[in-house]
Amino acid sequence: MKETDKKHGFFKIKNKISLIFGIIILLVIVFLELVVYFAGKTRTDEEIKNNLTKVSLLVKKMINTTTHTSIKNHLKTIAYKGRDLAAFYHKQYTDGKLSEAEAYNKLRRVFLNPQYYKIGETGYITAIKKDGELNIHPFSQGKTLANQPFWKEALKEMDKNPKGGLSSYLWANENETKKREKLAYFVYFKPWDIVIWASSYKEEFTSLVNIDDFKENVRNIKLGKTGHVYIIDTNGKVVFHKNYSRNKDLKSLIDLDKQPYILSIIAKKEMKNPNISFFEKDLNGVKREKLAYFQYIPDLKWIVVAEVYKRDFYDSIYQIRSIIFITLVIAFVLSFALAYYFLARVLRPIKTIQEAAQKVSNGDLDQHIKINSRDEMGDVSDSFNHVLENFRDILGKIKGLIKVLVDSTQDLSVSTQEISTTSTQQAAAVKEIVSTMEDSNQLVKQVSEDINEVSLGRVWNIDTD
Repeated sequence: MKETDKKHGFFKIKNKISLIFGIIILLVIVFLELVVYFAGKTRTDEEIKNNLTKVSLLVKKMINTTTHTSIKNHLKTIAYKGRDLAAFYHKQYTDGKLSEAEAYNKLRRVFLNPQYYKIGETGYITAIKKDGELNIHPFSQGKTLANQPFWKEALKEMDKNPKGGLSSYLWANENETKKREKLAYFVYFKPWDIVIWASSYKEEFTSLVNIDDFKENVRNIKLGKTGHVYIIDTNGKVVFHKNYSRNKDLKSLIDLDKQPYILSIIAKKEMKNPNISFFEKDLNGVKREKLAYFQYIPDLKWIVVAEVYKRDFYDSIYQIRSIIFITLVIAFVLSFALAYYFLARVLRPIKTIQEAAQKVSNGDLDQHIKINSRDEMGDVSDSFNHVLENFRDILGKIKGLIKVLVDSTQDLSVSTQEISTTSTQQAAAVKEIVSTMEDSNQLVKQVSEDINEVSLGRVWNIDTD
């Protein structure tokens, strides 16, 4: 049996089946783990995209809200100052210090003096009669707004809220051909029946925005380990960046592939879900892929960029990959060990049958296998015992037949010997007969010669006579 084990070595049935079972389990686990890994990777990529998009949109919304509030408050302050100035000159008139025309003209001169009431780059303050006439205006004096929808909305708002309100609209002065978006705060001054209207073009809001209102909020946004948010304008200059000063030109920045990625951001700013990926060295000098998702703010001509190293979000994926590898090794070892253990138990009856067959082949027919099993192994052992029992019966019958044959052979040998003796005697008798016949033949021959001589003599005598 040891020679058989040595002969088969590792290639015994249980080892083969254990290996096959282990490989099948391993392949199944590998498949499942790969599904989990790639599903996790896909989900992570989607989460990166969603998170960076949400962050950039959130910052954009925050800036828009802050900007809107800041500009609204700025315009409101100017409008209120204009109203206070109108109240001051009107009081000059009611106190008798100035005539109404003189007081109103003084108000006009102040409103039209850009040194005092210039808003942003080209914004200004005006006085509009309630019937829509532009009573004080630097470019469109006397023009009426009576049919303009935004003016009608402003009148409704003034009826609801005497403190004033905000209006957004498209406007082009007499010397302009293209209408641009404007934002205005208005307040009504009843004594002169005028609306103090402080307005600025939205595209010039950058000069009205105080970055300090939101930069700390932007600075505190963390993306992964090293990701951050920064803001540039469409000329590639810094609005806010944790590593660069205000108005620093970043257009010359290039990635490891020598590509100016800031220019790519500017070029793609108005695309749907704009983003780019590029490679830079991290803090340890290792080449890493970087992702940048960004949002464009047309009113300010700013671009909000959420930028992060992809690996910052992939740490969990890399951990999963390591866990998968360890799991595969453990699963293979355990599956092989379990398969080996259970197959050893299952194949133990086969080994018993094999040992019995080996003894039978060596001439030991007194074997009987006892396997208490109701499965195929039990059937095989019963069949083996039955075959062995039949073989013993046949062998016994063969032995009996051989004995009979041997006895018959012995009897036949005796008879053959007797027949041989008789044949010898008969042969001697025949020999004697043959000898006698030879003598007789010789005698007949001699007689025949004598007769011939007698016959010749007689003839001779006759002739002589």
